[in-house]
Amino acid sequence: MKILIVSDLHGNLDACQLVWQLYQQENPDKVVLCGDVFEGWYGDNSSQMNAIFSLMSGKIYSVKGNNDSDEDCRFAPFTFVGNLVWQHFDRQLFLTHGHRYNKMILPPVLNKNDVLVYGHTHVGSLSRVKGLYVLNVGSLWLPRGKAPKSYGIIDDKGIYLKSVDGTLLESYLFEDWDHLD
Repeated sequence: MKILIVSDLHGNLDACQLVWQLYQQENPDKVVLCGDVFEGWYGDNSSQMNAIFSLMSGKIYSVKGNNDSDEDCRFAPFTFVGNLVWQHFDRQLFLTHGHRYNKMILPPVLNKNDVLVYGHTHVGSLSRVKGLYVLNVGSLWLPRGKAPKSYGIIDDKGIYLKSVDGTLLESYLFEDWDHLD
């Protein structure tokens, strides 16, 4: 199992095309959009973006970000949910946008060695917080400060934060970290 996670496209067609490129390169079983997919309205790029998302039909999941409007949700070729909670890799994954739950406000449903994934801040990071793996996938469109455009991968071996050029920025291998804390 391999999961590709991106966030904060904000209606940018180039960022959406990056998702498609990453999908082809990484060959994931699932793709998660951690919110702020469109720009808060069904804009000019939305139909082109939806055509790209349709190419990943059956593999794409999305949580609703603070900038995703009800109109965006009605026209997207996938369903927006508040959060995703999955059981994979012998642990629970909690995927959200980040404006409600993040490394400062942890969701109450997670236990030691579970995984919290979000975006929202436009700055990628990978850390351990109170025994949890915490991945902020950053943004594929407008990273803040000097942060690179980034995305996340979770697979059977661990968690990876990568830049769009394929550079591994940070990683945790589950076997190395499950015994800590």
